[in-house]
Amino acid sequence: MKPRKVLIITHNYPTSFSERRNAGIFVHDFAKELTSQGVQVFVFCPSATKNPGNIEGIPVHWFSWGRPNKSLKELKVWNPLDLLSLLIFFIYGFKESINYAQKIKPDYCLSMWAVPSGIFSLAIKKKLNIPYGIWVLGSDIYVYGRLPIFGQIIKSVLKNANHLFSDGYDLAIKVAKMSAKKCHFLPSGTSFADKLKLPRVKRSKSQTVLTFVGRMEQEKGPDVLVDAVLELAQNVRSKIFVNLIGDGTLLDVLKNKVAEKGVDSTFYFFGNVDDKQKIFDVIHNSDWLVIPSRSDSIPLVFSESMKAGTPIIAAGLPDLKYLVEKYKVGLNFKPGDKRVLSKILSNLPTKIQRNKMAVNTSQAAENFKLKTSVTSFLKIVH
Repeated sequence: MKPRKVLIITHNYPTSFSERRNAGIFVHDFAKELTSQGVQVFVFCPSATKNPGNIEGIPVHWFSWGRPNKSLKELKVWNPLDLLSLLIFFIYGFKESINYAQKIKPDYCLSMWAVPSGIFSLAIKKKLNIPYGIWVLGSDIYVYGRLPIFGQIIKSVLKNANHLFSDGYDLAIKVAKMSAKKCHFLPSGTSFADKLKLPRVKRSKSQTVLTFVGRMEQEKGPDVLVDAVLELAQNVRSKIFVNLIGDGTLLDVLKNKVAEKGVDSTFYFFGNVDDKQKIFDVIHNSDWLVIPSRSDSIPLVFSESMKAGTPIIAAGLPDLKYLVEKYKVGLNFKPGDKRVLSKILSNLPTKIQRNKMAVNTSQAAENFKLKTSVTSFLKIVH
């Protein structure tokens, strides 16, 4: 029997429907799809600002902690004040999460992700005997899992979970090995493009349009794409136009680099974009979506690109390489290697070859539908 009432525990949830800039929107869309399949959903999340309230009718318990104007990802454990804030966060989190679970009495807790949310689910299970599942993020294993103290905590959280989930094939294998338990692969996705209209394509016949969508941070590799384009000979570069959507610490760095090279006309930096139709339009009207991540599992933009019918050029990380080869929807290159990417850009497939890959995206899009993942989740936890 599927759970009638699910408590989603996360540290990343949008404060408004228009805030579609990070993984939090996947949590939101997953919660919405759960409700559409007859499940009553509640969300527990720390708030970096004043209580934003509920989003689209789903009850959200926002709890405040020691640094209300600072997000968790900004905390540095070597900073005494930040370390104190982190301790306060967990003290408040344990108390608030248990009290909230006692109040709403969920049948099941789903943590997005192992750290810090999984720790709260484990506390709730020990106190109230409520089963929980962990949707594991790559950073849980590749970053925090390698730290001495956090690694042991994550192992305990995973081993005590009733179910484990991952949106990456390679990640699922590593989670299973770390926990000695089965980890179910569930594709992550959003409601992005489900109700959007495909715009009329307006691609220039003289230029190839490339697009990057993601955080402007080193792990996502926007600098790899920019540097690869800068490596091209001028006569080749003049035939390429690059869109970059997203913000982060590398945004100004890359803008300045492009300006110094005098090639501003080749790149367009959108910054952060909350308008999902605009993002979809840009992806759909591109010849290729580039995913140059240095470390990643299966980023949300992969499924969004498939829905837009746009083939990809992706870093050959295990999961991305597997998907590109399985569905025949693009090309791979060595992660972090701007020269290899530059060679690919200087010798791209013909329009006919590219369009064949575009046709193949429909099957990948079907398999990565959010509804499919939620249905599978409910079958697993019934």
